[in-house]
Parts: sequence; C-alpha cells; structure tokens
Amino acid sequence: DGGAIPSAEFIHLARKKRQKARTAGTSKVSRGGAGFENDGEKVDDDDDDDDDDDDDAIMRWEEQQMRTAASGMVAFEYDAPPSQTSMYGPAVVAINGQAPMPMPSASAGGAANLPEKLESTSVQSLSASLKSKIEGLKETGDSRTGQLSRLEQDLSLCEKSTSSLEEQIAEASDRYTFFQEMLGYIRDLLACLSEKMSVIEELESRVMSVYQARAKRLLERRKQDLLDECDENVERGKRQASFDAAFQHRVAEREGRRARRRQRRQLAKQAAQHNAGMSSDDEELESDRAFFKTETAKIKEDAKVLFEDTNEQFSSLELICNRFEMWKFGYQSSYDEAYIPLCLSKLFAAFVRLDTLTWSPLEEEQQLLEEHGWFEKLLFYGSGSLMQPPSADDDDVRLLPTLVEKVILPKLRGECVDRSNLYAFLPP
Repeated sequence: DGGAIPSAEFIHLARKKRQKARTAGTSKVSRGGAGFENDGEKVDDDDDDDDDDDDDAIMRWEEQQMRTAASGMVAFEYDAPPSQTSMYGPAVVAINGQAPMPMPSASAGGAANLPEKLESTSVQSLSASLKSKIEGLKETGDSRTGQLSRLEQDLSLCEKSTSSLEEQIAEASDRYTFFQEMLGYIRDLLACLSEKMSVIEELESRVMSVYQARAKRLLERRKQDLLDECDENVERGKRQASFDAAFQHRVAEREGRRARRRQRRQLAKQAAQHNAGMSSDDEELESDRAFFKTETAKIKEDAKVLFEDTNEQFSSLELICNRFEMWKFGYQSSYDEAYIPLCLSKLFAAFVRLDTLTWSPLEEEQQLLEEHGWFEKLLFYGSGSLMQPPSADDDDVRLLPTLVEKVILPKLRGECVDRSNLYAFLPP
C-alpha cells in the first residue's frame, strides 16, 4: 500500500512462499483434463503469469537499488509510525535528500512502471565508489578534527586571557583604591599641618623671646660691669673713694663669678691654658635660671599637647613615613612622577621644628642631634631596612641633608646671632 518499499527479509519470505505455492501447484492435475483440479474445478492459469511478473519486477527493483547505492544514496530502515507502514513491512528513508525507489506492488501493477533497460553495476565499481565515499568522509573527519583542535587552542587562549584580564582588573581596582585613599590622606595631612604650623611658629617665637630676654640681661650686666670698672679706676685716683651699696654689691657679684670660673678651670686642669680676658661672663643668677627653666618647660608642655586632638596617623612621624614608604615600594613609578622625594622635606619639617624647639648646641646638657628620634627614622627612610640607608641613586637619600639644611642650620644661625648676639642690643 502507498508504494512503500519492502525490506529484504520480507522479500525473502515472499519468495519462499511463492516457491512452496509452485511446488504444490504441480500436483494439481485435473481428472477431466488439463486446467481442472481433482475436484473438477478449473485452475486459474493467470496466477502463474502474475507470479512471473512479480519475479521480474523484484529483480528489476533490486538492480535499481544497487544503482542507487552506487550513486551515493544510502538508505536505512527505521520503525515508521503505523500511518507509514505498508503491507511489506517498515518504510525506508533515504539520506542526501533523495528517496529510494519504492518496491513495485504486484497488486498495483508496478511492473509496468519500471524502466525497460537498467545499467549493469559490478561489485568492484560499487566497492570503489564506497571506498571513495569513505575516504571523503575520513578527510572531512580529519578536517573537522583539526578545526576542533584549533578551537580548543583558541578556547584555552581565551581562558588564559580572561584569567589575566581578571587579575589586571583586580590589580587596577587595588591601585585605584590605594590612590584614592592616599589622596584623601594627603589632603587631610596637609590641612592638619597647615593648622598646626601656625602654633609651631608661635611656640618658636616664644622660645626666641625667652632666649633674647636672657641675652639682654647678660648684655646689660656686662655693660654695667664695664661702667663699674671704669668708675672704680677713676675713684681710686682720688684720695677718698666713695662707692654706694649697689656698686659694691655688683663688684662683689662680679668677683664671685670670676672666682667660680677660676675654680672650674682648676678642676678641669685648664688653668695653665687660660689667658686673662678670654673667658665669658655669662653666669646667671639662680632666679634668672629658674625663670628661664620655667618658661622653657611651659613651651615644651604646650608642644607636647599640640597633637593630642589629632589622629595618630597624622601626628606620628613614623606612621606618616610608613604610608609614604608603602607608596614607594608598591608604585615606584608614580611615586617618582609625583616628585614625592622633593616634597617630603617640607612635609617633615614641621615635626623636626617641633622636636627642636628648645634644642640649642650652646646650652649645657643638650641632647645630641643624632640622638633625636626623627633623625634615625629619616636617615633610613625609603631603604626598607633600619640597617642601611637608601642607595646613592635614590632621591630619598637627600631627605635628611635637606632637612638639616632647611631647619637645623637656620636654627644654629639664630642661636649664634638672633638669640645670643649681645651686640644686637647695643645702642646705635
């Protein structure tokens, strides 16, 4: 039904059935003559003719299937749904978009639709054609395998590139976060130091006033001593020298100071090396020394509480250095491009000035400059180790010399000129 092509198994069974029918037909001999069976009924000769036609049609169909297979058409069986199943068995579906030739139906007279002449196909040509097709499929498979290998390589490269980009994104994110935090920190630090700098300058002015007041007292006393010595020499030329009590008190103090200086030289075994007039009479009264110590102690106390209202991140020189060292060791190129080594001397100058407010190399029992905490910290700044200073080609190696030049040397000049220059108070 429907022109469906029967399977090979069905064709084999149909042949066996017809063979049995033919064998049984030879025994049907009519008693009344040819054409009648034993029971007297006539045998239909058309059945044999139909069987011969069916055999010819099946042979032509088989040859047609072989030619179809040789031309590249491959058919396979599948279990068709009931609507597509014919009386000959399962339907046959073709590959490459072409349907195989349906098996002719004897009942429909399919033998009349088959071509009269069929091309002969040998087994060798069919085998060669199949081998050619197989080689083509192998080449196609090899090509697909090569494409798959290249795609896998591209996929691996893409995965590596993705991983690398993710790491770069993480690094860029960390870098952005660091610089944003550093920007905010520097702004806050500059605002804090700008506010505190005015207080530091005021404290320096108070220290200067204390030293200048002491220098002025010593200058006035020296002037008075010179006048007293002059008056003493003048009065001695007279027969009756008269000196008031204040004059005699000043003379006694002056001679007492000289005696104490002579005693100190003798204890130090420097008496033989001393020449008269080469010693300075800068000894102060106990009350003057007490006043000086009291004033300097107040200034130190005010300097000590200057950063009490400030976060430690902005008041500790060590923590500030650590923040900038993190920038240097983490992002060296941007650290140099921002000229941070040139800016640090101005940034740290406030802490050095605050620490050396009352420091003076001319005073006794003063701490050495190298013993200050900021000196050691800034000496090894930027080296990453407290064992060795920065290398010679590092710009941070100039940090400490620059601070000494900008802060300590002007302070020494003030000590020698502004604070202790007695001639600055002489009348014009």
